Amino acid sequence: MNPQLYKNVFCACGKPAFAKNLCEPCYGAAWRAANPGHKEAYLKANHLKILGQERLRRSGITAEQYSDKLAEQNAVCGLCKFPFTDQHKEKPVADHDHVTGEFRGVLHRNCNLGIGNFNDDVNLLDKAKSYLLKF
Repeated sequence: MNPQLYKNVFCACGKPAFAKNLCEPCYGAAWRAANPGHKEAYLKANHLKILGQERLRRSGITAEQYSDKLAEQNAVCGLCKFPFTDQHKEKPVADHDHVTGEFRGVLHRNCNLGIGNFNDDVNLLDKAKSYLLKF
């Protein structure tokens, strides 16, 4: 935004005008009000692209690395070996080592959270296994 373009022109809220005598926040709010459903339609049409961008942003994993690993795992969870579904807890997520950042595989959301809750500690997971085997 360059307030010099609209010198001495201010939005009703008192901020310098950006377009149509509105500041950036007010212009955005007016546009969204005039275009209801645009955000939802965009998200629906670009769901996979957005997921790939989020994956790359969060963990540095490319869409190609993710799809290669998914194919290598025969489209099943790398931990429990069950297929992925559209249910939130059974959707595929990228698993990575929190120390090295290395991408390990594709897991169900719940499987990934499970090992994360044990801090990726194999000794703690062995203790959990021993505990469960008692019953």
